[in-house]
Amino acid sequence: MQLPAAAFAAGAAARSIELVTKAGTIRVTSDMLKGEVPSGSQHVTLILSNADKTAMDASVQSDIGSRPAVKLSIQVDGAATTWSNLASPITVSIPYVPAAAELADAEHIVVWQIDGAGKRHVIPTGKYDPATGTVTFKTTVAGTFAVGYVHKSFNDINEYGWAQKAIEVMASKGVINGVSGDHYVPAAPVKRADFILLLVRALGLSGDAASGGSFSDVPSDAYYANAVAVAKKLGIVAGVGNGQFNPEQSISRQDMMVMIDLAMTAAEHSLERGSAADLAVFKDQDHVASYAAQSAATLVKSGIVQGSGEGINPLGIATRAEAAVLIYRIYNAVK
Repeated sequence: MQLPAAAFAAGAAARSIELVTKAGTIRVTSDMLKGEVPSGSQHVTLILSNADKTAMDASVQSDIGSRPAVKLSIQVDGAATTWSNLASPITVSIPYVPAAAELADAEHIVVWQIDGAGKRHVIPTGKYDPATGTVTFKTTVAGTFAVGYVHKSFNDINEYGWAQKAIEVMASKGVINGVSGDHYVPAAPVKRADFILLLVRALGLSGDAASGGSFSDVPSDAYYANAVAVAKKLGIVAGVGNGQFNPEQSISRQDMMVMIDLAMTAAEHSLERGSAADLAVFKDQDHVASYAAQSAATLVKSGIVQGSGEGINPLGIATRAEAAVLIYRIYNAVK
């Protein structure tokens, strides 16, 4: 699909553009090229084509099978350009008809990014929508992508029936990880930084993290550093004071609720606001801190937080199983 280069030039009016092709639908924003289209350029061309599966690793080819694989590329006046923009992701929707076995457990349909070496990397935002018959995902880089099917599980979650499905689906999507290949350790507490990492992955949050700075106690080389920086820039976290975040501290349930509420807003999926009446059903409602009351009420009203028995347990430490369930619910709340 060929578009006028002026629409992507610096200073052009911001707009959302949807392109429908035979291979799928592409939704972009006009700032995706960061205003770096050379002066005098005539056209920007977005291309979604069938990918060459033979260039992929043999095991990847086998796992993809007959499922679709596409290549997303961008040209300026016919010349290919390497595109990557954390602040302006592209949304891609690929038509797909799942096999009967996949339809029975469609949440395990995933999207893989295929790198230059032909290896695959799961994209957490990839999901199948039965209403549209498409697999949709967000990407901040151009390249090759394929539909796959993954059913990840762990040996230590069988006694957590209330959380097992959420853990398995989120692990299959690449949103959460086990502590090893076979163990998830569902009863272990969740660190503040790790919960932010889960939020950023599940909601596909991105942005120029460097421009927002970070916290003095978040090492720049930490595996969660970019996620915390993105969350700070988007207003999801403000720290605990003195420029610190306490990334290694176990997260309380009420802090988790506040972060979820703010993250949904940042992802442009704000929830219907709750009220004090929504918390009145819990005997420990008075234990909810004032800064968390609105978020807790909103999450209860939306059904994302359901409490435990007669309590909402705001001061309790969130477990890995509880975190997986909440992440699973917000993941499915975003359409």
